[in-house]
Amino acid sequence: MQKKVLRKKGRETGKNVPESQVVVHEYPTFIDWVKTVATNITNNWFIILLAILAVFVSFFFYYPSMGGDQDIWFHVRYGSHFVKNLTWNIDHGQFNWTEFNPKFVYVTWIGSSILYIFYSLMSHYGLYLLQYIVIGSIIFCFIYFLKRTGYRFDITSLLAILGVLMVINLKYLYIKPDMFSGLLFVVACMIYYKAKEAENWKLFYIYPLLFLIWVNMHGGFIVGLFFLNAAFGGELVNSLFFKKARFKWKTLMHFAISVILSYAVLGINPEGYGYFIGIVRDFFSPEMKDTKGIIAEYGSMWGAILFKPAGVRFRFAGYAMLLMLIVFAAICIYLLVRKRFFDMPSVFLVVFFYVFGMSVVRASQYFPLIWFFAFFYVYRRYDVIKIKGVFNFISLVVIFIMCVKIVHFALVDYDSIAWFGNNWEESYPVKEVEYIKKAKPRGNIWNDYLSGGYLLWSLYPDYKVFIDPRYGGYMRNFIRTAEESKDPKKGVESYTKRFPFKVALVAYHEGEVIEWLLKADWRIAFLDKNALVIIHKSIIPELSKEALAEDVSINRFAKVDNPAILKTLFNFYVNLDPSFGREVLQVYQENVRTIYRQRGADIMQMQNVIAQKEAQLKKITKKAKQ
Repeated sequence: MQKKVLRKKGRETGKNVPESQVVVHEYPTFIDWVKTVATNITNNWFIILLAILAVFVSFFFYYPSMGGDQDIWFHVRYGSHFVKNLTWNIDHGQFNWTEFNPKFVYVTWIGSSILYIFYSLMSHYGLYLLQYIVIGSIIFCFIYFLKRTGYRFDITSLLAILGVLMVINLKYLYIKPDMFSGLLFVVACMIYYKAKEAENWKLFYIYPLLFLIWVNMHGGFIVGLFFLNAAFGGELVNSLFFKKARFKWKTLMHFAISVILSYAVLGINPEGYGYFIGIVRDFFSPEMKDTKGIIAEYGSMWGAILFKPAGVRFRFAGYAMLLMLIVFAAICIYLLVRKRFFDMPSVFLVVFFYVFGMSVVRASQYFPLIWFFAFFYVYRRYDVIKIKGVFNFISLVVIFIMCVKIVHFALVDYDSIAWFGNNWEESYPVKEVEYIKKAKPRGNIWNDYLSGGYLLWSLYPDYKVFIDPRYGGYMRNFIRTAEESKDPKKGVESYTKRFPFKVALVAYHEGEVIEWLLKADWRIAFLDKNALVIIHKSIIPELSKEALAEDVSINRFAKVDNPAILKTLFNFYVNLDPSFGREVLQVYQENVRTIYRQRGADIMQMQNVIAQKEAQLKKITKKAKQ
């Protein structure tokens, strides 16, 4: 403040005036004025409610109903078994007609049962409701933690929540069973940081109960166990070197006891301690490298911040994680230099889960969750009162910018924008399965890897699956040999001797398999948005006239407006005949929204493919005439 002193009557009389009669006028500097304005704006409840509304709207657009995770269906089938039989044991091989690994270990009876219960009560809409409940519960835990630790919910904490939502979108956009692990991880973090704030050792004894539930819910408990060990190890370092952040020895002793008890309860599951040992062994096994190369969830996110090709969602998440790390590091350095305060477990956990999350997409959800608690734990020790208004104002600006970007991204990039499960059938072979149930062909059914998830749920026990997304459960290589691929007729005959089947449900992305079968004595009996039902000629006489008279023309897709589905259909039909490709192209041009970012590029690509196919046909026709 700039101060100007005026002595009362001094100018008139020239006499000294007592200090008690001195009037001091304070003139704020520009910086002081900015702080005041920023504080007034961000303390206005209308502004706060507007920011909350913006975050809610952006969440709504960023998390539409998206299918595509086939794992969900074998979990629903598992849950059906657990609930109906009131058991936690299961024969993993009972759902497939091919050889299954008898040593396959998978414990999710609580998680799978929850999924089945929601599905049985509300069909697939219940699964999407459960997704929103889990995400809402995570946000509730954040707000509850802030309130219980004396931090007033403000714009900065709202931005932190938005950042978390941007990162976990990589995992929570799709309904996945490991979302339960994310929620339980939040609970584990909240217990730890609440105990740190209040020096309340009694909270640590919630951990054994938490891990008893977790080990029976999902394999992500192994991440929670690492967190617990790292937190305890960090507290030991604190007690020796960073005394301002340390626990009392009594609290540390109870923490140690809770860790021991948490390990003890891991054996209380259908597989005993073998489950825990098996997960650790598999994680370090040579096969894990192969898994990383096959399954996208085990890929890296580093490219998202290194200007390499990456999706917008991955860039949003990658830069959000980087910004979170930078802000956290800046505050930790300030506290170390100015206040000699350093919290080893928080720093280690944040850095470790950042590297872990950037290295493995599947682990990306854990970094923002631990970061939220660690950030506000150290942020409260910063001299935040002096510039809190400025922080909040900057956060407000960032919130509005990011919300606009998120909504714009959703409108122009998502293939389908629908909510509450309204478009769920676009991602799974629903009508294809209905056809099989109606036609009732005899024998085994061959299916591709991904479609097996939905078939396992929808066709069992009438039909068992050939293979499904339970990746680690299959011992043999079901891919056709090179010799079988060369000559379709002899190859299909050889393959069906190894794996006897007369009916195949094949997703469009398995184009080589479709072409392979159709070049032999097989024909298309039915097709829809996701897959084809292809049958061997020998069972045609056994099917009804209705089953053989299904419409497989493009007319059935006249109302489809999902560009991803139309592109898939185009790639299939154009290979049959370029004129069919033109029909799909026309549907695309009429139905796909004009603001879709890839619309122009897709149309151009389709036109080029049609031109190439037509040129090839002309050459073939010309040669035939000669």
